[in-house]
Amino acid sequence: MIDVIFQLLIFFLCTAGFVVPEAVLPTELPPTGAVATVPRPIQRDADPIRVLVEGTSGAITYRLNDQALSGMSELLDRLGQLGKITAGSPVILDIGKDVPIGPVIDLYDETLTRGFSSIHFAAERRAKPVNSK
Repeated sequence: MIDVIFQLLIFFLCTAGFVVPEAVLPTELPPTGAVATVPRPIQRDADPIRVLVEGTSGAITYRLNDQALSGMSELLDRLGQLGKITAGSPVILDIGKDVPIGPVIDLYDETLTRGFSSIHFAAERRAKPVNSK
């Protein structure tokens, strides 16, 4: 019985020390009776940039928004041009099953250096949901 009390005591002592004290945040309010309105910026959803990579280690093909490209260098040039215009657009990397991991990592790193910060990998949808038991 005394063991449980000591464990509870230690528990509460350890957790009580980590509570962040509340503070008052400084705010600038309009004079009494005045109504302040701040215009909201117009947010436009950027169209995603889709990069399709298929093939094997011998022959890898690249497509940018359904346009065939000659190789990785042309893809990086186009991504550099798009990065100057629409760096906020998300980039979706759709990688084939047989593509080696090396070029995928290089493409991801180069996409980051071209100014894109929202990079995602495409995944296949499952036909049936997985039952969790």
